[in-house]
Amino acid sequence: MISRYSRWIERVRTPHAPLVFSLLICLGLSALSSAIGMAAIIGAFMAGMVLAEFSEKYHLVEKAETICAFLVPFFFFVMGSHINLSVMASGEILWLALVITVLAVIGKLLGCGLGAWSLGRSGALIVGVGMVPRGEVGIIVAMLGLRLHAIPETMYGLVIFMSVVTTLAVPPVLRVLFRDRLATREPTTIISEVERR
Repeated sequence: MISRYSRWIERVRTPHAPLVFSLLICLGLSALSSAIGMAAIIGAFMAGMVLAEFSEKYHLVEKAETICAFLVPFFFFVMGSHINLSVMASGEILWLALVITVLAVIGKLLGCGLGAWSLGRSGALIVGVGMVPRGEVGIIVAMLGLRLHAIPETMYGLVIFMSVVTTLAVPPVLRVLFRDRLATREPTTIISEVERR
C-alpha cells in the first residue's frame, strides 16, 4: 500500500518528508493499538515492518538517530522513576537480581550461540554475547505488567536491574571479542571475506 504513495511522498516540499511520514505512521499505529486495548509497542512494531523495505532507500535509520539520542534518556528516566528503591534495598532482592541477570546471560549465550555455531566458536560467541542485552522491549513489558498490577514492584525492579546491567556490560565485552578475533586472523582472510560479501 505504501509503495503507491512513495512518489507522492518524494514530491512533498517539506524537508525530510519520508521521515515525517514514517513517524506519523509509527505514532498513528501506536495510538490505534492503545485505543483497542493493546500495547503501543505492538503498533510501533507493525509500523517498523511496514516501513522496513523503504528504510534503506530513504535512510530512515540514520535520520532517526538524532531523535533517538534525544528521547532515550527520557525513556530510561521515566522507567527508572517507577522503581521503589526501598523494596530493592534488601540483600535478598539484590542477590535475586544478580541470579536472574546471570541466568539471563547464560540463556542468551547458549540459545543464540548454539544457533550460530556454524560460524565457528568465536563467531558463535560474538553472536551470543551480542544478543545478551535486554533493552527497551523487556522494560516496556515490565512497565505494562506493573501498571496492570500483574507483577509486584519487586519483580519490576528486578527486570530493570537485569536490563540495565546486560545493556551496559555487553559493548565492552564485544569490543574485546572483535579485537581478539581480528588479531588472530590473517589480513588476507579478512579482506577476502569482505570482498565476498
